[in-house]
Amino acid sequence: MSVSLRRMKMMDLMERVCLIGNIDLRRAIIKYIEHNSYLISTTPASIAHHHNYKGGLLQHTVEVHDIAVTLAINVRNKDRPIDMDSIRASAILHDMGKIFLYEASKDNDGRFYYKSRNKPPDHAVIAVTDFQDVTKYPLPKNIHLNILSHEGGWSRTGVSPDTLEASIIASADLVSSRLDNPKWVT
Repeated sequence: MSVSLRRMKMMDLMERVCLIGNIDLRRAIIKYIEHNSYLISTTPASIAHHHNYKGGLLQHTVEVHDIAVTLAINVRNKDRPIDMDSIRASAILHDMGKIFLYEASKDNDGRFYYKSRNKPPDHAVIAVTDFQDVTKYPLPKNIHLNILSHEGGWSRTGVSPDTLEASIIASADLVSSRLDNPKWVT
């Protein structure tokens, strides 16, 4: 069965984390995921647009990882190697800041709302900051920038994807979100 056609489990995410070659980076991501496993497995990826259900963030994260890896494998060549650890880590961490933005409806009706009525902070900034706070692992600059630019530069971060790896992450994020929301697909 296709990964995108079934609900994800935390083990699906951990299997992908274990593919990261850099041992220190892998250990830091495992620590972060274990620290936030409940929130990751119960938070939506969006409130109204895509993967807007309990566990949507987990499913979206695995999809973005798999799409990004597929893109990277298909565009890599001997003249321009692609940093696969950067692709994997960035895809896994890109939306983790959303675990702090949403809360379930008090009516327990499956809907989610922003925790704050004020304009919420940018989830990409939260992802980078919280990861480094929890793990004490300084994210390499390229992964940091991939996460901040994963929305293609239109987010409040103002960071545009200016490397091949960052463009792959932004593209994979867009494809996953469009696959889950049929009204966006034409």
